[in-house]
Amino acid sequence: MVIKSPALGAPSSLRRVHRSLALREIFHAPGISRVELADRLGLSSMAIGRIVRELWHAGLIGETEPAGVALGRGRPASSLELLGDGAFVVGVVLSAYAQEATLLDLRGQAVANRPIQLDDISDGERTVAQTCAAIDQLIDAAGVDRRRVAGVGFCVAANVDTERRLVMGGGYLGWEPLDLGASAARALALPVSVEKVADTLIRAESFFGCARESRAVVLLHAATTLGMSFSFNGERFHGAHFHAGRIGHFPARRTRLICSCGQSNCLNCSASGWSVLAQLGVLDSPAYRPEQVRHYAREIHKRVDPAAGGEDVDARTARVLGKAGAALAQALVYLELTFDPDLVILAGSLARNEAYFTGFLEALRAAAPSEPDTECKIVRGGITPVHGAGLVALLDHVLSPSLDLRGLAGEAFDDAEAAERRGHG
Repeated sequence: MVIKSPALGAPSSLRRVHRSLALREIFHAPGISRVELADRLGLSSMAIGRIVRELWHAGLIGETEPAGVALGRGRPASSLELLGDGAFVVGVVLSAYAQEATLLDLRGQAVANRPIQLDDISDGERTVAQTCAAIDQLIDAAGVDRRRVAGVGFCVAANVDTERRLVMGGGYLGWEPLDLGASAARALALPVSVEKVADTLIRAESFFGCARESRAVVLLHAATTLGMSFSFNGERFHGAHFHAGRIGHFPARRTRLICSCGQSNCLNCSASGWSVLAQLGVLDSPAYRPEQVRHYAREIHKRVDPAAGGEDVDARTARVLGKAGAALAQALVYLELTFDPDLVILAGSLARNEAYFTGFLEALRAAAPSEPDTECKIVRGGITPVHGAGLVALLDHVLSPSLDLRGLAGEAFDDAEAAERRGHG
């Protein structure tokens, strides 16, 4: 198995790859023994011993010797687990629906959260500067050793060149092209990864969530606007220009609305949260306005998510939501025929609404080809964008060949390594 690392190139050095694979196995199987770890990775006991010592010296794993008889002539089978305070990452979401940062520990658990106060979300450069200041405040308030913060993951509602960490254009947010990765890395002095919302969620669900056992996954993100991501065996499809997944601009029925792209027949005009607001008579203009994105999100939140403190969904709103969900299902029929997924994940604020989800399912059953042998599973995503951004940062900067052990542990790691070399000398 080859793990790609932006910091080191692909493939990375074999030793670092083995170390990252070991961390991932321990993450998913806390309490795993050295013998089991060696067997799963196909490595020798000597190689596993070296990896375990490195991770232990860096403060990333704990090791417990069980009571009982040793296995054969060797040492007893030890129990390995990640130490929550061994490393931390920060996840950030910048979308119409949310602007917040969360601090996650090595086990992927949220430690602290902070809303990000923005003057004008449509000003990309200023938004990044204010976000980085909020991240610094979050880390300081949590009392975490800055050296133990391994990286930051940004989840943004924009077109993103993931490899170069560039925002190529944020039509929904109104951003101009922006080198978000470089700007944030300079401001924070930390490694940074950048993904669009749908890609963030599909990566998080594929490693940590409902898609772990699936090969071909389609994720639809239905919120203020619509987005999509597709992965096969863990590899996402970006397209030649990183424009893949623009399902919101799929041609659909013509409406009186005007999408951010200038068209009136986009799926955004009939299946998005913005279109729902228009159908309910909430908007004062038929045109999508980037400067109004936070207003759109607040109104959607209030109308479709009563569990979050919004209003009860009345019959008229439920009908409009059901029709919007049905419109999205029509597009999914073509995606199923094209990608043949074994799992479809519906995520976003609209996905949490029963009327929208029911409308989506009923229309899909009515329109989908009758092929029971190839029928895919449809679920609602359980990972939020901000948590997903943190989990992606964990994947990219800790459970990764790019992990800098000396950067995390400092002199303690060097001293332990030197002592071990003397012991073998």
